Amino acid sequence: MLLVTLTALIVQVLAKNVSSHCSLSKPNFKLAQIFPIQLQLDITYPSNGQVLPPLSNSNNKIAFSVLLAAGLQQHKNVDEWNEFAIKNGLKICFRLTSESEWECRPYESPAGFIIPETSPNGWHKLEGKIVDEKGNKYLDSSCRSSNNDASVRFFTGEFNPHRLCDSGCFTHALSSPRVVCEIEFLSPKNRESFRVSSDGSFVVNLKFLKAGNFTWNLGGVLDTGTLEVPNTGEHQLKFSNKLNLLGVQQLQIADCKIEVFLARTTTTTTTSLHIVTAADNNYYDRLANLIGSIHYWEASSPPKIIVYDLGLTPLNRELLETWNDVTVYDVDFEQLPPHFQTIPLVAYKAHVILDAISKIHEEEATVLWLDANTELRKPIAKVVEMIEDDGYFFTIAGHLFPTWMTVRNETLEFLWEGLGEWGWGGGELDLELTNECTSAIMGFRKKKKEKEEVWKEVLGEMNRCAVDVGCHYPKGSNFGNQKRDQSALNAILYHKKNIKCHADKIYWAYGTQESLRVEEDITKFNDIVFFSRRGVGGAPYIRMILPVAPRVERSGETIDVHFDTEVGGMGMVG
Repeated sequence: MLLVTLTALIVQVLAKNVSSHCSLSKPNFKLAQIFPIQLQLDITYPSNGQVLPPLSNSNNKIAFSVLLAAGLQQHKNVDEWNEFAIKNGLKICFRLTSESEWECRPYESPAGFIIPETSPNGWHKLEGKIVDEKGNKYLDSSCRSSNNDASVRFFTGEFNPHRLCDSGCFTHALSSPRVVCEIEFLSPKNRESFRVSSDGSFVVNLKFLKAGNFTWNLGGVLDTGTLEVPNTGEHQLKFSNKLNLLGVQQLQIADCKIEVFLARTTTTTTTSLHIVTAADNNYYDRLANLIGSIHYWEASSPPKIIVYDLGLTPLNRELLETWNDVTVYDVDFEQLPPHFQTIPLVAYKAHVILDAISKIHEEEATVLWLDANTELRKPIAKVVEMIEDDGYFFTIAGHLFPTWMTVRNETLEFLWEGLGEWGWGGGELDLELTNECTSAIMGFRKKKKEKEEVWKEVLGEMNRCAVDVGCHYPKGSNFGNQKRDQSALNAILYHKKNIKCHADKIYWAYGTQESLRVEEDITKFNDIVFFSRRGVGGAPYIRMILPVAPRVERSGETIDVHFDTEVGGMGMVG
């Protein structure tokens, strides 16, 4: 049975066509004073990484959910949404692998999507999307499209624990549909983190189902060898002085593979990577969680962590300054416009990043801004590499730009002044919509040779807008129609066609995505690089803070991780 969960709110707004409800006009643009409906497609069967037995008509039916305005469960609104979707010819489409044709069915009768029983054994990718009557990806009332598609990878065919490394291997296409593996990895398991000793040595525990000589390969063809196994059962493979292989590495023994994260127990290596963030006391738990995740996943090559104090209590700041690789700076609000002190407006962001770069003494450095509600879910070497190669790193936020949901006209007028043919011509703007980039994660390379120094122009223009409240948060703005620093960022990037915004959702996953989930065990990893704790409870990485995790005290049914018993506001972690 297909699972279809629908919630909605005042559907009349959706009756506007895409071009009109996502357009901008000058000078009078009226904001619909309602909470916007947001559309999300999730594939619930098969799940990501799932191993299915040989396909038959009992296990090949695709199940999915369509979510609208999460948290609203009013049957009247569900009926109104269904009526609208049917009237406007919406369709739900799926395809198996990127080479296949899309199969689309009317929204009102989507049952019947299946995985063909004739599909070969092995790994597959299933993609889904919601389209309008013309076959274009549907834009909902918030002008959002990126969540209207979903994808999962899954395995079909006979399976036992000794034939594949485990269900988490879905990111690695196997060379053949079925790999016979006579080895079980006892520790580490696939996609687990594994601590090595200070001299770089570690031991892999294995269980062999047959005896013989087995070739092994760790982290590349230059590090290979042979293991003699005289009898079946448990054996150990010892590695010594492998500090050059820290990070995510693949270990292959015969035809059996696992991916493992190798990290040192001690942290003494210096690096040119600087992670910048900021928080007040209300975000102290999220800040601590972010730092714990950096300490854990980047332990083999720890970055410098620069924190700007937006209003921490003295005791919490004192504790923060004891954590490894953390430097805390003040923000001199007295020298800044008054609206900078209204923290939710986030006018301070470009200013503090520019200030951090000015304090970095290295001639060349990699700088990564992370909002305090972000956490690392695996090592970020690939992101750092992209920053070093391109001079920057941006990733998508989920909406389209420019629309009435993402920017005010005054912001565009301020930042686009003097752009010739791109300037304002009066009347309605007919602009091509692009993917909106998030300002929660931004990477910059300081003084990249033979590359434009993107940070100077982007951050300089963001800060110029932030200083002028008429650009940053114009009259008539609210959090539903003006993204503040993010609006400015995207207005700046809009005309820079040479700057790309990475569209892969692994760089900005969040709690309401069912198709893309982080591992429950925070010491394990999958494809996801960054995860947002915004709107999601918990701060699991606090216990990973170095050199010593903060004391956590239980009080009744809550866990107090505030560290400052005199002042409330950090929040509870469950």
